[in-house]
Amino acid sequence: METSPQIDTQIDCAATKKDDTNAWKVFKSNKPGMIGLYILVIFTLIAILAPIISPYEPMVQDPINRAAPPSAEHWLGTDTMGRDMLSRIIYGSQTSLFVGFAAVTISAVIGTTIGLLAGYIGGWVDEILMRIIESIMALPLLLLGMMLLVALGSNVSTLIIALSIGLIPGIARISRGPTMSLKNSEFVKAAIVSGSGPIKIIFKHILPNILGAVLVVASLNMAAAIRIEATLSFLGLGVQPPTPTWGNIIKDGLNFMTINPFLVLFPGFALMIVVIAFNLVGDSLRDSIDPHLKRQRK
Repeated sequence: METSPQIDTQIDCAATKKDDTNAWKVFKSNKPGMIGLYILVIFTLIAILAPIISPYEPMVQDPINRAAPPSAEHWLGTDTMGRDMLSRIIYGSQTSLFVGFAAVTISAVIGTTIGLLAGYIGGWVDEILMRIIESIMALPLLLLGMMLLVALGSNVSTLIIALSIGLIPGIARISRGPTMSLKNSEFVKAAIVSGSGPIKIIFKHILPNILGAVLVVASLNMAAAIRIEATLSFLGLGVQPPTPTWGNIIKDGLNFMTINPFLVLFPGFALMIVVIAFNLVGDSLRDSIDPHLKRQRK
């Protein structure tokens, strides 16, 4: 008994929802992934609640207690200008996570759109878009960020734009491959027969089926974006003082490591924990979504 194109599409959507549910169950059973997720939730709450939970204003200076070690008054000590380290690290999480999230979101939207169009339309559109993507990939992300920040000026907006441009190619390539396979699948052919146009097919039928792969790459890109942001700020090209970010906090304390190593260790530890957490979540998402790994578990 044959089914109508509409029924075929509904069956495919139901199968996608079932796969999403199974993927979440597999992810929950992955302990490293859940630990990473809990860490990210905690740091996100810290960033959101920074004005409430921060014991001091991050800009307030105490010249008498410069580069002081941890104490009852200042739990993580003070920096070279007498500013409370805990408060600056808390507010630094706001900057670092915001820059990373904004850059990854922008790159995911643009990169996924490019990959969908290139993979579905093909031909000269695919050739032009992929050559542009390859030209961007020719430059390392750190070098591309440095070039754009030097040319356009060091500020948060420019930093986000630079990171977004550098992260687009990875998302575009991971979106293009599955799109080229899915455009020849039965449910897409059924949608075409039912009268759906290319735009509807791309964003209603193909996009939901590649979101898992995009999400995996986006989570790994978050780790890369936060790491590169910290590196650029450390080099003096990213977020400029007095706005606190983990990179420039580490830079400020580097020359005073012999006096108080905690000036570098505490913000460096926060940066390391968040980057590791995003990598754990990304790896766990990949394991739960990858169909080849699913078959191996079965």
